[in-house]
Amino acid sequence: MTEPLDPTAVLAEFIDRVAHFDPAPDAAPVAVLGLRTALSEATFTVGDHVVRAMCKALASYRDPADHGVCIQCGSRRLDENLHCRECGQLHGILGQVIAQHARRVAKETGAEEEPVVDASAVSEARP
Repeated sequence: MTEPLDPTAVLAEFIDRVAHFDPAPDAAPVAVLGLRTALSEATFTVGDHVVRAMCKALASYRDPADHGVCIQCGSRRLDENLHCRECGQLHGILGQVIAQHARRVAKETGAEEEPVVDASAVSEARP
């Protein structure tokens, strides 16, 4: 189970860390941020330096569950094994190896159609 976070405390700590480096600490505030959660609530008056730092931090954040985009259907629902939860396409080296093997087997057996690789069968076969 994950440890609960207090977003208000996290935001306050971020502002304290960043505000220290404001080149114009006496400038007028440019934003008032209000945050209310089940754990706490607070209002923060911040300057341009903090707002820019927050925007840069949010823009550079990448979710650990983001494994890219499916080249088959465009979904962003690739799991940690690069298996698309929408269409079943396998990506990455494993997907390439399986697709190459499927093409080779299809060619050897004289199959005329492009083989469809069922990723769920591959997932079940893994230890």
